[in-house]
Amino acid sequence: MPLSVDGLTGLLGQAMIPTMIVTLGVHLSSVEKLELNLDIWIACGLSLLLAPLLVFGLASLFPLGELEKKYWNFASSYGDSNPCCDHRN
Repeated sequence: MPLSVDGLTGLLGQAMIPTMIVTLGVHLSSVEKLELNLDIWIACGLSLLLAPLLVFGLASLFPLGELEKKYWNFASSYGDSNPCCDHRN
């Protein structure tokens, strides 16, 4: 890939998350009242509980290298409070 195209795509990639955060903020500023009903609590609970379990389950199917093991050790030492997935050696 040419250097100019690589630099442009890298710049766009770095700007994507701040752009999404600003867009979310603009959208949320137009919301007058947020109602937390049972459906919202169920959706949040499922996403917070099932998504990590799905990721850890899928990750266990693949062999991890030394770099990944070091990352899990680092991440678990900074507040990974999931008791069923203790990756410290």
